[in-house]
Amino acid sequence: MIMCVFRDLSKKNHGMVKVGKTLNMELTWAPLEKFSGGTEAWNPDIVGVREPGKPNRVVITWRDQDVGGTGWIRVASVGHPTIRGADLALTWGKPQAFEKKQQKRAVLLALPYSRFLIFYEGHDGGASFGGVMMARVNQAVYDTSHGAPSWTKMKQFRFCETAVSRISAASLDNGGFVVAYRGAPVPDPNDAAVQLQAEASLSYGRVVEEITSDGRLNPANAELAVGIDSVQLDNATAGIWSRDVAPVAPNTVAYAYHVGESQETKLAVVRVVSDGADSPPRLVVSNEPEVIGIGFTPYVSVVPLPYTSDDLHSMVLFQPAGSDRKTEAKANICSLTDDGKIERGTCEDFGWSDRELKSVSVASLGAGRELFAFTDSENVPYYQALALAKKP
Repeated sequence: MIMCVFRDLSKKNHGMVKVGKTLNMELTWAPLEKFSGGTEAWNPDIVGVREPGKPNRVVITWRDQDVGGTGWIRVASVGHPTIRGADLALTWGKPQAFEKKQQKRAVLLALPYSRFLIFYEGHDGGASFGGVMMARVNQAVYDTSHGAPSWTKMKQFRFCETAVSRISAASLDNGGFVVAYRGAPVPDPNDAAVQLQAEASLSYGRVVEEITSDGRLNPANAELAVGIDSVQLDNATAGIWSRDVAPVAPNTVAYAYHVGESQETKLAVVRVVSDGADSPPRLVVSNEPEVIGIGFTPYVSVVPLPYTSDDLHSMVLFQPAGSDRKTEAKANICSLTDDGKIERGTCEDFGWSDRELKSVSVASLGAGRELFAFTDSENVPYYQALALAKKP
């Protein structure tokens, strides 16, 4: 199942969703639907959640104003068991608010057993912080209302004690996850009088499952461990804007971001390393940030797992605005070693669109197949499927 959400300027900034399915490189889409009711939908995000024996569900989040809005989450069941040809039909639950005073993008991550995480900017009095909530889609059954679902909060914590923005997140192995964000300066651990920039921060957390005495997993009682370890890349640099993070190998992520003042797009590789059962996992920067592009770009997007486990690569989408390539969207592809280092001399740029773009989102369809959703300079949305192949 593939899903796309966006804010429609032509429909009073209402939120729209399109659900589809793919067979090989053929895409089939259901009709466009509005998910935000009568409200605007700024920076929407969507994930799909699953559970054995239950219908697929989608979870959508958005805020209803650009600045100072309420953050909402809405869940829908996908398909209908008694209507032929309705495998992509959506049955909506009611929108449920999760946080006030929202003006930054919130990010969703799917978890097994109909659960999800949402990362957002939280508020406590006059102070802001980075918040994360774990929630579960309620076990609605099909009845006369076709099983309209809702969600329930399970756990809620802070992954950062200061204000955050430009959040991105990625799932890792064994319930792990990382969240990338722009944070406030932090004291140097070696000299408290010195402030380090934290605008390219990365934090590691994990969902800890409960195993009952008879060896069964109990999803309803899972715990959430946040801030197990964190790193600050480029800690002498301020003005870091667009960013994205995605897995490129088991417990290994590519973290790409754009530096505003120098107009450089950089790529780092970070691994989650465990020194044994008695030691908590830690983040290790296996490849320090390297410049992969020069020139302003309005977006940075990292393609998750663009190849296979025996052919490790990173793939970063951006659009460097140079005099000779302003209207060509680029994909930068680098070969990676097994220990998460960029192989020298392997990074190459490839053009994949001759349009000048404002935003790009990407989903991996597996086996080197990727789906790009993007908007051009006129705010027109498009999608494009690509197949990636190893060089002969």
